[in-house]
Amino acid sequence: MDLGIAGRRAVVCASSQGLGRACAEALAAEGVNVVVNGRDRGRLEQTSAELRSVCGVEVVGVAADITTAAGRTELLGACPAPDILVTNNAGPKPGGLFDVTDDELSQALVGHYLAPLALVRAVVPGMRQRRFGRIVNITSAMVTTPNSFMAASSGARTALTAVMKGLSKEVVGDNVTINQLQPERIDTGRQLQMAKLDMERNQITFEEARARQVASIPAQRLGQPEEFAAACAFLCSRLRQLYLRNQFAPRRRQLPGPHLTHPLAGNACENGYAPSCEGDHAGSGHESIVDHADHATASATANPLFVRASAYYGTCRRASASASMS
Repeated sequence: MDLGIAGRRAVVCASSQGLGRACAEALAAEGVNVVVNGRDRGRLEQTSAELRSVCGVEVVGVAADITTAAGRTELLGACPAPDILVTNNAGPKPGGLFDVTDDELSQALVGHYLAPLALVRAVVPGMRQRRFGRIVNITSAMVTTPNSFMAASSGARTALTAVMKGLSKEVVGDNVTINQLQPERIDTGRQLQMAKLDMERNQITFEEARARQVASIPAQRLGQPEEFAAACAFLCSRLRQLYLRNQFAPRRRQLPGPHLTHPLAGNACENGYAPSCEGDHAGSGHESIVDHADHATASATANPLFVRASAYYGTCRRASASASMS
């Protein structure tokens, strides 16, 4: 599937490893020129070199802390007019409301509410003027399925989702779409961190903690970063023939993968089906379903379209047209 974004420019935050890197790679595989970001300069340089080598696109690495105004300025200085913005950051410290400190709550708000809002405010006016923009916020399943042990994550990320819902209604008429991806059981360093915490809290072995993670998913496996990233790349596409609309109630989790929400859909898409992707995704008027394999119970709609997130774009499409990053 050609997503029609070859030659576009993307800024992907916190993308030297984990889900951010996977999203940068999926976009680069579609011919998108990417700015990758992280605080570890060595890891960032390695990621940049690997993406250039494999995907043949322009890749710029920016070592910067996006929780600071100076870091965000440096990041956007490498690509002042991005077509695509993927916000992401390291997960807040786990803990219940009576366990986390005021400083830890403040850090979560800065990293997962204030910082992404600042980036969105910086890029949206240009996207609207150019009449193309794709914003994907990597948040967490804790937005729609809160866990008492993840108080900082639930609070900050839910606040971001609410603001993005309102903004999406204002900008979609200018072909700027805003989506949230809400991962949970994706096999990254975050899940290793959670397994180690489970060991400490419940006095079990690491192997037992990992087995408990897998056992929580009926598919009996964790999702893979490239599966999550395929959903991100799809939401950044310019496929005009699709009109995606969420009309499902939350159901029991069936398969691993990202939750998706689109603020225009009304309710958060806890069942893992993509809601309305308007703007460039609205064209045919057909009601379709995008199944991203997290919650598989759903009712039928007219003209259903099932796009599995596991259909990862592994073969890099070398863009014949290359856009400048400046």
